[in-house]
Amino acid sequence: MRTLKKAPRNILMISAVAAVGVAGSILATGPAEAVTTCNSWAYVRNVNLDPSASIVPIYGTGTTSSRSLNCNLYKGTSGDGVRQLQMTLNECYGPHPASGGVKKFSTNLATDGQFGSATEKALKTVQSYVGVTADGWYGPETRKKMKARANNGSGNYCMYLKLPVTWW
Repeated sequence: MRTLKKAPRNILMISAVAAVGVAGSILATGPAEAVTTCNSWAYVRNVNLDPSASIVPIYGTGTTSSRSLNCNLYKGTSGDGVRQLQMTLNECYGPHPASGGVKKFSTNLATDGQFGSATEKALKTVQSYVGVTADGWYGPETRKKMKARANNGSGNYCMYLKLPVTWW
């Protein structure tokens, strides 16, 4: 009789431990995050009305309300946002004169809008250089630390994108 009283208590204890374990694993992994891919590009200006306009990958087209800088690029993505990232990598950190002597890689990336192995490798090199995790993802942290291509009307150069920005 004594073992029967312990058995339900043991089963209850095992069930409680299992439930906590399952809940802990759900909380540890968190909900799946929606990833928005940069599908276009835009000229943006720093709010201080710097006369230069940075050329950056964005999500959305058209009006200001349909655009967002809060997007990601990674291996396998494609489009105009990737093309702008490739141009930025070439001009601001590659073999082009706009890099101002900061040549982190010497290969001209193809500006084909396809985020492949060469783009990933170049981005990881630049991420290491600017002090962010070299994971090959172009997202908010990388965007804050990387220089962006800019144009002041007389030509392209590279500058840091200071947030917030105004759409141009």
